[in-house]
Amino acid sequence: EPWGLQLATLAEPSQFWQMLEDFSPDLLLLDVQMPHVSGFELCQIVRSTLRWGDLPVLFLTMHLDISKMQQAISVGGDDYVSKAIGAKELVTCILNRLERSRLLRLLTPTPAYE
Repeated sequence: EPWGLQLATLAEPSQFWQMLEDFSPDLLLLDVQMPHVSGFELCQIVRSTLRWGDLPVLFLTMHLDISKMQQAISVGGDDYVSKAIGAKELVTCILNRLERSRLLRLLTPTPAYE
């Protein structure tokens, strides 16, 4: 809260798309292992959608091996962070990712529609 962030969590992956529409997040935190679907699969699906394809995705996980990190990036993850990270460091990582996303939107020309 001191950083002005709101958090919505989801325990049931079947409600993912509804939560995404209702909450309309600026950033998505995923774990590698989640019930019923892997974070890798979910990231790949999110990346393939028109509306959410550019949503920043940060993997927050206890799996620290290089192959999982490479897989997270290859499916479209923007960052890969250990759950052992401190709260301030995690917030800094999130704020940096949000700022990069904001700057990218500013630098990307919007298509002209007739």
